[in-house]
Amino acid sequence: MTTSMHHLVQEYLKERRDLGFALTIPGSQLQAFARFADASGHRGPLTRELITRWARDEAKRATPLTWAKRIEAVRPFAKHRARVEPGTYVARSNGTLLRYAQAGGATRGDCNLE
Repeated sequence: MTTSMHHLVQEYLKERRDLGFALTIPGSQLQAFARFADASGHRGPLTRELITRWARDEAKRATPLTWAKRIEAVRPFAKHRARVEPGTYVARSNGTLLRYAQAGGATRGDCNLE
């Protein structure tokens, strides 16, 4: 039996909160990601396609900055999952893209989140 993404995210958030992390906004973003993953029927390791589809298609604001922030919210969870689930995709840090997008310089074509 494969565990739901919602269950995996809940376990991760509990571990992190037990260590003293508040994770208010990242926690709600991860829960939204988990709902999306479960609703799409995803099982198994996190994939690039799943993460980027959620970041782009499920965002209320279709901007490169929003996409980058959403991927950054999933990244620590993906790193955590990669330790226990081989084949898990961990996006590279988008720190440069975040700074560029915040400055108003990024366009959809510039936004290579994959």
